[in-house]
Amino acid sequence: MNRICPTILAAVALSGCGGPNYTLSGRAGLAPGDTLRLCSPYENDSVLATTVIRRDSSFRIRGHVSEPTIANLMHNDRRIGAPILLEAADIRLEPTGDVRGFQFTGTPLNDAFNAMNAAQVSLGNVLQALENEPDTPERRRKLDSLGRIYRQIPGDALEANRDTPCWRAYGARSKPSNARPSAGPTWTSR
Repeated sequence: MNRICPTILAAVALSGCGGPNYTLSGRAGLAPGDTLRLCSPYENDSVLATTVIRRDSSFRIRGHVSEPTIANLMHNDRRIGAPILLEAADIRLEPTGDVRGFQFTGTPLNDAFNAMNAAQVSLGNVLQALENEPDTPERRRKLDSLGRIYRQIPGDALEANRDTPCWRAYGARSKPSNARPSAGPTWTSR
């Protein structure tokens, strides 16, 4: 009997370890009763979780991840905000007030991702304004220079966060080269 008691106590103690370790919540601007899906973009958009929008237009998803995981919050065929970096934390969906619409906050990884996205949006606005100027050699040089900076932002963000769990989980899986990843539109002169 004395051997069984510690085993039962250990089983009871460990049974609480499998509970949710992340919460994703916010208001996505949807009507009560609409459905949101949390999907994995790397597993053929397999559904990780679903939730129904509450009467107050909010939602809440709770789940468990063993390592940082990239996911998309979907309403029908439309993604809400940028991809989410799921990790053990309270993650919130918040409006951005710019073309991105929404962003996920509350974790160091999501906050770093938001800073990268905000930098690209800001520089993208400058590039778009240049596109509307008359074609001159100086305008073309500015577009080329700013376009290189725009495409360099993701690589710089990854390098700055090299010691984070996301880098260890995803960056280490591929052998990084000296080339910087390209993201976003390629800006060219007219």
